[in-house]
Amino acid sequence: MSHDVLTLKDYLSIVRFSRAYGYFYGVMVLLSLVVIFLSFRLRHPHPFWFIALEGILTMLFSTEIFLQIAVQKGMYFRSSMFNNVEFALCVASMVAYVEVLGKLNV
Repeated sequence: MSHDVLTLKDYLSIVRFSRAYGYFYGVMVLLSLVVIFLSFRLRHPHPFWFIALEGILTMLFSTEIFLQIAVQKGMYFRSSMFNNVEFALCVASMVAYVEVLGKLNV
């Protein structure tokens, strides 16, 4: 009797190519656009709810990128120029958010 055992990479691949992931990705793009728009419209310093929303989006974006890297391994950076741009944006987002957190007077 043969039992197929799914690895973590298998599970991540299933999630990555699911319909729910497509919806998640679309919502993330829309929320990111809203945050960018609001960043120009809100007074400075930004309200706490805005900083929290930006942090949540940054964390989800980073998690999504690192899951893709885990699934694709070394092929992530070689498979598409978009992946390289996306990774650079992810790192820039994390650095920018750390800078925002550093400026908080909490």
